[in-house]
Amino acid sequence: MGSDPSTSASVSAAAVSAPRLLSQPVWFTENNLHPATVQVATFGLTVGMILLVVFTWSSWMATYGMTTPATPPATLEEARALFLARFVVITWITFCISLSFTFIWQALGANFPSAAAWVSFWLVHWLNMVNYGMTFAAATHILTFQKAPAAILFMIIFNGVGAFNELSLANPFYQWGWAMPMAHAVMASRTIIFNGRDQLGINVGALAIWAVFMFFVAFFTVPKPKPADQSSSDASAASS
Repeated sequence: MGSDPSTSASVSAAAVSAPRLLSQPVWFTENNLHPATVQVATFGLTVGMILLVVFTWSSWMATYGMTTPATPPATLEEARALFLARFVVITWITFCISLSFTFIWQALGANFPSAAAWVSFWLVHWLNMVNYGMTFAAATHILTFQKAPAAILFMIIFNGVGAFNELSLANPFYQWGWAMPMAHAVMASRTIIFNGRDQLGINVGALAIWAVFMFFVAFFTVPKPKPADQSSSDASAASS
């Protein structure tokens, strides 16, 4: 049987007008719905950093409540030992959260130039979260467990001013934002992801100084144990 002339003509016409129909009759087009451009990633970083503050706060409050013993510490040394145990717990929790945060960023298409950059991004945010945890610990020691939630509002406001505004163009009143730890975490993240102005050593150094400073503030503000009748009521309130 001979081929149908009309079919041959159709195939020849398709080969001329749309050759891809013959060479690749089925294909797929990929559209990145969440590109890690500077504009998109900067907004995501803003939201993510605020969420890290909230997660650190909730983790510290949960750690404080779960580790409050039925019998409160009798001496200041025992109270500080309890704080060190809480420090280990919150450090491990923030380790996991910051690691998850880095994996999420990678899943959203962040362009990490190397494995070292990936690890650096994770460690920057882990160090930043440890700083938050110690800040909230100091607030808990100074303001008490019941009044400490007010500290999270000031933490977000004061850190957000320095992290998410263009301070070089802002009013001189806001220049103190350069000293806030979140500002250094944001600058370090932009350096790692977008290869921006490289001040990574300064940023990491500032975060480390803040974390160590707030650790000692939290350690030396551990409240002295109260008499048995007062401490028992405080322990029941914290566990509730």
